[in-house]
Amino acid sequence: MLRLWTKFYLAINEKIPERKQKQLFRLPVVSRVVKKKILTELGLNHVRAAITSSTPLSQHMTEWYRGLGLELLGQHNRLGATCVTGFGQPQPFALLMLSAYSLQSTLLEALLKRINASLEDHEKLAHLVVVKDQWSRDNGYLTPTMKIKRNVIEERYLPQAEAWRRSRQAVIWEA
Repeated sequence: MLRLWTKFYLAINEKIPERKQKQLFRLPVVSRVVKKKILTELGLNHVRAAITSSTPLSQHMTEWYRGLGLELLGQHNRLGATCVTGFGQPQPFALLMLSAYSLQSTLLEALLKRINASLEDHEKLAHLVVVKDQWSRDNGYLTPTMKIKRNVIEERYLPQAEAWRRSRQAVIWEA
């Protein structure tokens, strides 16, 4: 089964072969227009950084997205799922479900800095929260097709958002 980022990549390469892309990307004005059109076609024209918890992409594909102006972050097999939220908060924040608790706070702080470096002030994440629950279909956090149920996740975690914000920690491990 192909991953979402791979499907996007293949769909664009079907419409504009990679050889043609390389030619177009060499022309400064044309390059900007074509890259913007590609990102718009993918619905990612307002996105500068995307968090992915899928299987790591090849270096070529990661560089291809970066060349379009899109930084893919979090490609790590220990990052299980993410949900950016923050309704009613001054800044959004990300909830992380790790597939293993072996990631250190320092690595997550570096990830947060990397994400925020490419965002405008109002888009920057205030902090990362590593949740203790495993999100699954069985406990209602995921749909049958393994997509997160934002309403369920926000109902569970948003009541703690204000306390997390007041803690002023970059990485918070849910107790």
